[in-house]
Amino acid sequence: YVTNTEGEYLAHPDRQKLMGVSPKKFTIQDEFPKSLEVIEGDRRKLLTETADGKIISYLSLPFDPLNPERLIGIGLTAKRDVLLADIHNLQTQNALSALFLVFVSAIVAAIFGRMISGPVVRIAELAQSLPEQTDISDLPTHRNDEIGILAHSLERLVMHVQEEDWLNKGQL
Repeated sequence: YVTNTEGEYLAHPDRQKLMGVSPKKFTIQDEFPKSLEVIEGDRRKLLTETADGKIISYLSLPFDPLNPERLIGIGLTAKRDVLLADIHNLQTQNALSALFLVFVSAIVAAIFGRMISGPVVRIAELAQSLPEQTDISDLPTHRNDEIGILAHSLERLVMHVQEEDWLNKGQL
């Protein structure tokens, strides 16, 4: 529904109730008496239930900057049971969307976790197997982050241990 300042219908589902279509004057306050509080200016908005189970939301807004007392009213109605069913459907959709986002987030976290922890685990395994294992060819030294720095440090350590081992064998 759209109304003017006096509550006369400018838009209504029943075209016969529009201002100027019928000689009879139809107003929103006739159809929804509580809307009179908005029309008279006591309130700017209203949310109420009618006796026949309709929920009405009605709001008045100024539309004329030169005459702010001129208002346009906007109203929406819905049957209570339809509105509650729509609310339930919306809640269900929100819950499913939230579950989907949690699921996608868990997958993304697992992928990034493996991307980060995989090289760290490999470096740790290599460090634990020293000095028996000296093959460092698969260290991620090509990376330009903290993992690459750690891999370079371990590579230098292994080379230093190998040099020390070679020097010690040469002295025997």
